[in-house]
Amino acid sequence: MTGALRTNRELLLPCAAPYAVYVATASFAGGLSRELDYALRIALTGLALTVLWPRLLPLRGPRSAAASLAWGGLAGVLGLGLWIAALTPFARPEDAESWSAAAFLLRLAAAVLLVPLFEEQLLRGWVMGVATQWERLRRAGHPDAFDETFARRSLLELEPTAWTLGAVAISSAAFALGHTTTEWPAALLFGALMAGLRGARGDLLSCVAAHAVANLGLGLYVWITGAWALW
Repeated sequence: MTGALRTNRELLLPCAAPYAVYVATASFAGGLSRELDYALRIALTGLALTVLWPRLLPLRGPRSAAASLAWGGLAGVLGLGLWIAALTPFARPEDAESWSAAAFLLRLAAAVLLVPLFEEQLLRGWVMGVATQWERLRRAGHPDAFDETFARRSLLELEPTAWTLGAVAISSAAFALGHTTTEWPAALLFGALMAGLRGARGDLLSCVAAHAVANLGLGLYVWITGAWALW
């Protein structure tokens, strides 16, 4: 490995911190109004992303950024359809509550502008990349594949389109664990779609675009149809 590259251990903090800030803010803001809850999430997570931006994984890959945005948009529409189809059978409309316009707009802003960035950085960036390197070493018979991957390798040296089935499964499962149990089938499908897009385009830009389009589409679908159980 080139000495100047940051190891996967060094890359973990900047990739995981914005996600952790968002989750921690949500946990400690349980007694607040929805409006204040999401205002805090946006402020604190946005600050974390701003501070850590120079240390995050690059969004662009070797291919055209415009094409990645276009493919991401198409994948986002497909992902939206998969999410609605997979979640609807498990949703409980009787337990759902409508949201005020202010709370809805704040959550939509977080879902479109922040969540795609920090989730794709961690899950399709760090987790999928590190899992790919680890599985390759394990298959090659390395005696300490995990320690070698975590402490001495860097996913920055990995070819942009690299992936393995194990890495797709691990990153999709990690994505699902960040959702409620009723969302697991939808999250697994969406995670696999994002992992496939990452492998096909070789960048995170397409995944961020797809994730943002899917979240925006879901928000608009819920607002128009009143299917708050999907929100």
